[in-house]
Amino acid sequence: MKKLEITYEERNHELKRLVNGMKAYAYSKTVHTDIRPEVTDDESTQYTAKTTHETQARRNYQEPTERRETTYNEPTMKPSEALRTVKTLNGINHFQMEEFIESVRFARTRVSDTASLLRMILTKKITDRAKQSIRFCRITSYEELYATLRTQVSPIPSTVSGSRNKMQNIKQGIHETVQSYSNRFRQALNELEYAVKAKHSNPTARNLILKEENAEAVRFYICNLRIDLARCMIAMRPTSLIEAQQKASDMEISLQEITTRRLTYQPNHRPTTSIN
Repeated sequence: MKKLEITYEERNHELKRLVNGMKAYAYSKTVHTDIRPEVTDDESTQYTAKTTHETQARRNYQEPTERRETTYNEPTMKPSEALRTVKTLNGINHFQMEEFIESVRFARTRVSDTASLLRMILTKKITDRAKQSIRFCRITSYEELYATLRTQVSPIPSTVSGSRNKMQNIKQGIHETVQSYSNRFRQALNELEYAVKAKHSNPTARNLILKEENAEAVRFYICNLRIDLARCMIAMRPTSLIEAQQKASDMEISLQEITTRRLTYQPNHRPTTSIN
């Protein structure tokens, strides 16, 4: 039998040919052609109408309303837990009523047993003068609670102009601290904000007016400080009442330190000699 002899170059050439053939075969399998059988006009029309109908059906599909509500608006708190988020209304400062009502509305959306929450609010969160004012009123719903509080607890609400004039007339005393003056000014500003909320029911208009009133309050707060503090605060130009109060407190401490240093400073006078 005759033995076949293959040289080194021929063997490499044969291997390269096999590898290239395998690569070409693999590439042909990965290429997707868009060749489809020919269809008639009727078949094409039916296929287009069916595809359009399925696409429109997918677009118009909506999740049922009941399912969406239970998924996103499901209460997650117990009445006793939601009661902790409700503020206490004592009736002394009637401008806190709107904050109390907002906290009640928030707690109401977090529980499923709203009736139990209402009873707990009436017995635990309304105290002192507010409780005395509504003791003869029959309250069975949250709407009745809001209306009763607005009419019985604060029968004579403050006007916007009256509250603004009251805030403008608050001035810092000569020996009064900044903290005491800030507390009195903040109380008057809260009363003004309550009057604005009671007058304007539109949330957009109410927020715009509150923003303007707060900007004016910063200016009046600075002008009604003591003269030495007001001069320093005007140059700082604070943008909010909290910032103005903080800077006024810091400035008061700095001025007190400077005054203390001046009082305790004793210069060393050199002895003088007289020449005859």
